[in-house]
Amino acid sequence: MIQQAMAVSGLTAGDLAYEGARRVLDDHQRLLLAGADRDAFLQAIENPPEASDRLVAALHGRQRG
Repeated sequence: MIQQAMAVSGLTAGDLAYEGARRVLDDHQRLLLAGADRDAFLQAIENPPEASDRLVAALHGRQRG
């Protein structure tokens, strides 16, 4: 399969490995959202909910210890 990809693309095995690794990392580092999911994410970032009492207590406990 690698030999075929090299022949078709004109790339070396190292080039193909590099491109494959780059795609894998891009897929894991980038979050793609569309439509309602994107809108909900942006809304939460722009207008975060108030921290609950339990969250505040947990943060204070973490800062002390």
